[in-house]
Amino acid sequence: YYNVTVSELTSADGKAKFTEEQISVYKEGYVFTSRNGEGNGQPLGWYPDALIPFDKVLECEQNSINTNENQGIYMTVESTLDQPIGTYTGAMTIDFKSYTKVVPISVQVLDLTISEEVRAKSIFLTKWNHQGDLDTTIDRDLAYADKLIEYRLAANTPINDYNPSGSDEAIERYVNISWDYLINPRCSTLCIPNADNGYTILGNVLEGYVRAFAKKCFEENINVMYKLADYNGLIDEAPGRGLPVEQVKANGLVFNTAIENVAKSIENDASITSPIKDEVVASIRKIPHVCTFKYS
Repeated sequence: YYNVTVSELTSADGKAKFTEEQISVYKEGYVFTSRNGEGNGQPLGWYPDALIPFDKVLECEQNSINTNENQGIYMTVESTLDQPIGTYTGAMTIDFKSYTKVVPISVQVLDLTISEEVRAKSIFLTKWNHQGDLDTTIDRDLAYADKLIEYRLAANTPINDYNPSGSDEAIERYVNISWDYLINPRCSTLCIPNADNGYTILGNVLEGYVRAFAKKCFEENINVMYKLADYNGLIDEAPGRGLPVEQVKANGLVFNTAIENVAKSIENDASITSPIKDEVVASIRKIPHVCTFKYS
């Protein structure tokens, strides 16, 4: 059994620090793979997977190592935008039952600032992550989305229980939950939920979501429409699944028609006098319809 703690990290002159709030410690977790669904020849067995926050490891009493086995421990250090440059030092202390091991830690802060706004687009299908979870609540959904945002990555949807029926209540709920992510500069992308008839997405539902997001932009005087995308599961990996080209084209037509309908209606609505109206309309017309293919 063991415990892991990390001290504050201090600069050479002692004037700057990384505090405990900026440092996180994780245990490397493993999952047992009993079936190779891809048939690609990779071996079965244990694979490193999740990095588990160490406070949760202690809480669940998983802080043990079997005889003759290794255990990976990771730490992350997050600098502030005004963190002084230089080398910071401290120590990781590992307490076992019979002895203590102290591991020196050093972190170098470069004279470099990364833009807070993320422009590299990404879409991570968090719904798959949840299939092994005992907790399927909205709080768990948001925990996945929050962790991705921390690493400047984007969940396809912040919640999975979004009821894509297109009802006014469902749309308003999704837009309101999504808003805090869309205005976060670390969030590059967020997907619009789809309803479908089994062959194509429903254009009226897509229009409802896009109109609702645009309305929110006008209310808050912030354009986030350029962060929206439509990841259409009906035609996802279409060639590999043997889907007909006609279905891909049909979905494209529904999407393009719905987007243009919304753009034109806002453009021609004289009652909308927002200073960001033209910007919002231009962003709506550029919403991408994502369809994935194997690279060739």
